[in-house]
Amino acid sequence: MRNFIYTIILLLFVPVAFVACDDWTEVETVNVQHPNEKTGEYLTDLKAYKSVMFDRQVAFGWFGGWTASGPSLRTRLSSVPDSVDIVALWGNMWHRDKMTPEKIEDLKYVRETKGTRVLVTTLLAWVGKEFPDIPEEDWPEGQEGLIAYAEALAKEVIDLGFDGLDIDYEPTIGGYEDVRDCPRGEDMVVFVKELGKYLGPKSGTGKLLVIDGQNSLLPAEVADYFNYAIGQNYTRSSNSSLQSDYNGIRTIFRPEQYIITENFESYWRDGGVGFSHPDLGTIRSLKGMALWSPTQGRKGGCGTYHMEYEYMHSDNDYKYLREAIQIMNPSVR
Repeated sequence: MRNFIYTIILLLFVPVAFVACDDWTEVETVNVQHPNEKTGEYLTDLKAYKSVMFDRQVAFGWFGGWTASGPSLRTRLSSVPDSVDIVALWGNMWHRDKMTPEKIEDLKYVRETKGTRVLVTTLLAWVGKEFPDIPEEDWPEGQEGLIAYAEALAKEVIDLGFDGLDIDYEPTIGGYEDVRDCPRGEDMVVFVKELGKYLGPKSGTGKLLVIDGQNSLLPAEVADYFNYAIGQNYTRSSNSSLQSDYNGIRTIFRPEQYIITENFESYWRDGGVGFSHPDLGTIRSLKGMALWSPTQGRKGGCGTYHMEYEYMHSDNDYKYLREAIQIMNPSVR
C-alpha cells in the first residue's frame, strides 16, 4: 500500500507549467484559483498519500501574507506544492473578520481537493488574545479563564474550517505585551487538556494540535496531547546541532513527534545556510534537515518558516522544499 501511495511523488515533482515571477505583482496567465487542475485519479492517490502521514515524515511550512487575492499565486495556499502535508498560517490573517470569500474558496480547495491540512498559529499569551472584540474583563479569572479561552479558541478554529491549531509557546522570549500572562506549569496543563477535548490525538476529532517555540518548557504530562512539536532550528549547520536540539526535549516528545524547520524568510534563495554533512560535505541546511533523524528514531518531518518566499524562484517554485520532500519520502521509480 505504501509503495503504491508513494508513486504519487513522481508527479509531485514535475516542474509546474508557469514560472514564479521575481515581481510578486506581475500578472500570470494561469487560473489563479485552481491552477494546474489534476485528474481525478491523481487527486485520489494524493489524498491517499496524505492519509498515512503519521506513518512517515511530513512536509510542513508556516505560510505568511495569506490574502488569496491579487494577480500573484504567492498569496494563495493553492500555490503550495501538492505534496506538502501541513501548512500553518502565520499572522492574524485567519481571524473571522478577515475571512474573505477568496480565502474561503482557497482554503476549501487545498483541504478538500488536495487533502492538505491547514492550521492557524497563535502566539500564546493572555486569555482572550485572539478575540479582541471581547473585553478582557469579560473572561473569567484564573484557570476558569484558561478553560473558557481554550474552548472558545478550539471551537473558532473548527468553525472557520481549519484543521487545527499551532501554539507558538514562547513564555520567556517575547516582550511583555507579546506573551503577557502566557500560561506556565499547571496553568498550561489545564489549558492544553481543555484544548485536547477538541483538537489533537486525544480528541478523536481528526483535528491537529501542534506546538512550537520553547518546547522544552512544556509540562511533560501533556506532551501526548500534541500531534507534533515543531523546532525552530534556524541556521543549524550540522547533524550534531540538530541532535542537540532534540536532546533538549527528548524526555518530553518522541522522535516521530518532532518536526524541524529552517528560516526561509532569510534563506529561501539558497535553501538555507551551509550544513556540514558527514558523507556529502557542505550542503544546504534544509537538505541536511531532510536527511537527518535523531539517533533515537525517525523524526516527524521538516519544513520552513515563511515557506511562501520560495514561490519566487525563477526556475522552479518551492524547489528546496520539493527536494526535501523527495529525500524524506522518495518516489518509487
